[in-house]
Amino acid sequence: MYCIEIEDLVANALIEIVEKSQKRTVSFDVLTRYGNIVVEKLERENKDVYLLVSRERTDSFIHDYTDFFELGKDKASISLRDNIEVSELKKKFRRNIALDVYLAFVSEEALQVLGIAA
Repeated sequence: MYCIEIEDLVANALIEIVEKSQKRTVSFDVLTRYGNIVVEKLERENKDVYLLVSRERTDSFIHDYTDFFELGKDKASISLRDNIEVSELKKKFRRNIALDVYLAFVSEEALQVLGIAA
């Protein structure tokens, strides 16, 4: 069983966004759609997966990872801090990720939701 938490979702979305578009922000609306696509892809492959995203978890995430991310002024988006490089996100959030989950995060469907499909 795979459990995808808000920090996994945000970090993997921003890794792809920064690498492919140089933007450093993603809206919570896009994150929700991205998470749903990742879960749907894994479920189609007969994987048990849970997406753990809630207001409480999001608040904790923002508090726990304030060195990496900041809440947008509109509170509807989250940004990678200017002093953080993608390589740091990869070390922190992709080091122990299951291959199936990684492939779902970088799938064509998921990247389309992020607006960065090839």
